[in-house]
Amino acid sequence: MDYETFTENVRQHVLPLLRPTQNARLKKILKNNGCTYTSLIIDTQDDPVAPAIYLEDYYSAFLEEREIYAGDPVTDDDRLDAIAARIVDSLEHLAQPDLTEDYRDFETVKDRICIKLVSHTENETLIQNTPYVAFHDLCVLFFIHLEMPNKTFGSILLKEDQFAHWNLTPCQLYPIALANTMRIFPAELCALQSILQSYCGKDPDGARDAHNRDLMDKICDLSGDPWEAPEHPMPHQSLILTNKNKYFGATAVLYPELLNRIGDALQGSYYLIPSSIHEMLILPSSIGISGSEINEMIHEINKTEVSAEEVLGTHCYYFDHKNYSLI
Repeated sequence: MDYETFTENVRQHVLPLLRPTQNARLKKILKNNGCTYTSLIIDTQDDPVAPAIYLEDYYSAFLEEREIYAGDPVTDDDRLDAIAARIVDSLEHLAQPDLTEDYRDFETVKDRICIKLVSHTENETLIQNTPYVAFHDLCVLFFIHLEMPNKTFGSILLKEDQFAHWNLTPCQLYPIALANTMRIFPAELCALQSILQSYCGKDPDGARDAHNRDLMDKICDLSGDPWEAPEHPMPHQSLILTNKNKYFGATAVLYPELLNRIGDALQGSYYLIPSSIHEMLILPSSIGISGSEINEMIHEINKTEVSAEEVLGTHCYYFDHKNYSLI
């Protein structure tokens, strides 16, 4: 059974289990980097909330179970019935945003409009009707941050019609959205060595590591307090830049003065490596690795370690500490 047939069969098996006021339809949803996912949308009359259940994982489980139990008398219809039952049961537990507010009213949502950094090349189809701000060869998209009942969060990507409704341009909205993003998703800077040691069960707690953690917290504190370069910098320290939520954390490179502060702490220039949409790796230029070597590493990581939806870039960027500029 191919995937398209599977998704339609799931829809047909779900329909009899729904309430009379509900209906099920399939919809292909375009996500980051041109990745398209098939979701089962459950519509309910007079309800603005339409839960979306992505079916890719269900299909993988269907194929795996059919292979494991190849000699079992259970039929594909039996398995589809079981999947449909699980989907309908999950509807009661799906976290959905509170849509009682008018999300088209700017005053209602202005404090929750945020930005995220994505690849321009890989999102050419998406940005055809999605306003953005260019950042080097990347682009900045706008979304409404949604608080969810189970302490997770969702988002609504802002399209052309929303900007037209508000009579705003991306450049006008950018400073508002940037300030919100810095508040809701504060930057986090971690020592790569400390993270690797924690993976190995060696969480460092020595004075030097404590000093580095305090210093990195200070670097990321953009509350407006006067900033002074540290007396004891970390000239050879490799770092990971993200945010507290680890969600589109690479966007932190846009936070004003943050890259300058990192350069001051490292006492020199450094490379920014777009390891994924969720973080940037920082390598001081003093470690002696060339930009071309780093680009080869990025290519290999994108191919083997990062999912297609989470790839951010194909090459590194260079922060010139002397001129405080990103190249």
